[in-house]
Amino acid sequence: MMAKANAIMMQERPEFLEKKWFVVFHDFVWGQSNKGEFAKIPGINIVGEAGRPLGTADWSSAISQIQSSGADAVYLALAVGDDMPAFIRQARSFGVDAFMLPPLGMPDSMLQAVGEDAVGMVTGGLFGSWMSEETNPAMKTFVEAYVAAYGEVPGPQAIQAYAGMQIALAAMEAAETLDTDGIIAALETTSVDSVIGPLQIRKEDHQGMVGTFMSESVLLPDAPHGAKIGWKVLKEIPWDDVKVELADTGCAGL
Repeated sequence: MMAKANAIMMQERPEFLEKKWFVVFHDFVWGQSNKGEFAKIPGINIVGEAGRPLGTADWSSAISQIQSSGADAVYLALAVGDDMPAFIRQARSFGVDAFMLPPLGMPDSMLQAVGEDAVGMVTGGLFGSWMSEETNPAMKTFVEAYVAAYGEVPGPQAIQAYAGMQIALAAMEAAETLDTDGIIAALETTSVDSVIGPLQIRKEDHQGMVGTFMSESVLLPDAPHGAKIGWKVLKEIPWDDVKVELADTGCAGL
């Protein structure tokens, strides 16, 4: 899904295809797969790559490779965790001013920690942004409750988890029985208007049928809810555009 979302973003922003890309990836299945899907984007120009294990603290060798490659854009196929903020900080401190694209974005708590070094990143694969509260009343209600409870804005993972609980609760209310089989059966036929829009489960493989949001990390001078940086939604990418057909998932179906 996120590979399709970022391919769509490239079509929307053709100037990205003019860039020389360097791929930094976590050297395990997720990072390798993510790197491979990025390479399939028509017209993409990849000039180098560097794979590193989870938990890498020193990114200087990868940064040296980027600088030697002549790249002016970096694709960050890094799992959510401490590695991505560490890489961004170190890259900027070494003078790397290349454009950066994290395929899933990154949690807002990490955006706040990285600060201005994280400004200007763009992603097509964000699953939700608290900044959509300006146009989404359901999001506004959730954000206010979340900030009151935790003292910070919710990141995309928290938003996605809340949407997941919305459909789970709706399925429990619709289920004939509350055992495992009863809830699964209800999930397969339940839809809900979640905080990130219409959400339902594809019966054949239990994939969540939900789109993504093309977003850019921006400075927030007024620091709403205490946030000095956030993901500004540029465009919603609907499920029908990002879905992976069952035959292409490698799943035999249920």
